[in-house]
This record gives sequence, C-alpha cells and structure tokens, in this order.
Amino acid sequence: MLWESELAQLDKHNWHFLHPNHVPPDGESFAQVMTRLAPVINEYADQNTVLVTHGMVIRALLGLALGMTADQSLSINIAPLSLTELSYMKSGSSDVAANGGQWQLNYLNRAY
Repeated sequence: MLWESELAQLDKHNWHFLHPNHVPPDGESFAQVMTRLAPVINEYADQNTVLVTHGMVIRALLGLALGMTADQSLSINIAPLSLTELSYMKSGSSDVAANGGQWQLNYLNRAY
C-alpha cells in the first residue's frame, strides 16, 4: 500500500506512452506490439469485424492502418469505452496502391 508521501516521490511519467521501445517488466514494447500485429491488420480487410480490446492495441492497429510510425501512433488518444471504425477501400476505389488499397478512419472515440 502506498502512502500519500510516497505517491509524491513516484515518477509521474508513463514511459510506455513516451518511448515506443521501452519494455516493461515481463512485457513487450509498443514497437514490438506493432510488429506482432502488422500481419493481422490486412487479414480483416475484406471482413466485417468487431474487435473489443485495449487502447494500446487500438493505437497500434490504427497506426498500422494509417501508415504511422510507432512514435506517431502513441500520440493517438483512445477514450475508454469508445468506438473507432475503420473501412478498407480496395484498390479499385483508391488511387493508393499500398497493400492493394487503403484504410480509411471513419470515426475515432465515438461514445454512445
């Protein structure tokens, strides 16, 4: 149990959000999470899928879908209990040839 005097001495920074290569004890860095999820994002391009997960995974998937670096992806604020929607536009409906199409962010942090 922490006492009020001890709380003031704790580091106020959450390094996981500031450094994508920081590895917490018995965990993986945000950059490693993005690497692990990279093959997964395109598996769902042709499917209607609902994914219920933590904010870090949403940040990573958004970053991958939108071509962001790990540093840039960490700047995305994911609100608790919110909805985020992506759509995949196949290459026939997009001028962007990457991955045969392009992900589009329809909404972020929508609350009902």
